[in-house]
Amino acid sequence: MQIYLVQEIKEELIFQLSEEDAHHCTVVMRNRIGDIIWGTDGKGNAFQLEIINIQKKVVFAKQILYFPELGEPKFNTCIAFALLKSPSRMEMLIEKAVELGVTNIYPFIAKRSEKKNFSIDRIQKIALAAIKQCKRSRIPEIQFYSSMNELLSAHKKTKIPKFLGFCESDTYKYRNEISKEPSFFIIGPEGDFTPDEVELAKQYQVNIFSLGSTRFRAETAGIHVLSINHYLKNADEKS
Repeated sequence: MQIYLVQEIKEELIFQLSEEDAHHCTVVMRNRIGDIIWGTDGKGNAFQLEIINIQKKVVFAKQILYFPELGEPKFNTCIAFALLKSPSRMEMLIEKAVELGVTNIYPFIAKRSEKKNFSIDRIQKIALAAIKQCKRSRIPEIQFYSSMNELLSAHKKTKIPKFLGFCESDTYKYRNEISKEPSFFIIGPEGDFTPDEVELAKQYQVNIFSLGSTRFRAETAGIHVLSINHYLKNADEKS
């Protein structure tokens, strides 16, 4: 099932595909008038659609069925990660995070971050491509923070358990907390968090846990944590 980004243009439940998706739909997938396709507005709404009009770079379709929150997880999962030196590795982390059900993405600058800037437009484009790839219907919320202190302060009142992965920690608990409720994970940069950052996290009641005996790349650490989170939440739901 291919899913396209669409925008409702009339109250009669008529939708228009984005220009890029219209090209993919008609040129690559060779869809024609009368064909059934799937679309999402990226805001949690998904639709089964019938193509009713094809023009140059434009495709119109009418709604047949509506599917709220298609492909969306039962619990929210937030990931905050320090900016990575390699843009391609950071983009891979974002892509896999979306595929693994992340609902909120918070890049931030840690003390050991070598990279100090990034393109939020690029991240949004990657996130959009990822939701279409894994058949989700809601683009994750994306917010950038200039420091770890700013990140923690902004989410001080967020009633979601927070977990910080730290190489020097030897704590492996929190399985029950992760499997039964929303989760907020914080992953550090190349070189890990500084001791001061770990102490700051503790002041904000963030749970510190071990990433295991193997030393991961920063993006692998994020994917590792999110994979376990995805498994626990889905295993709990199906058990």
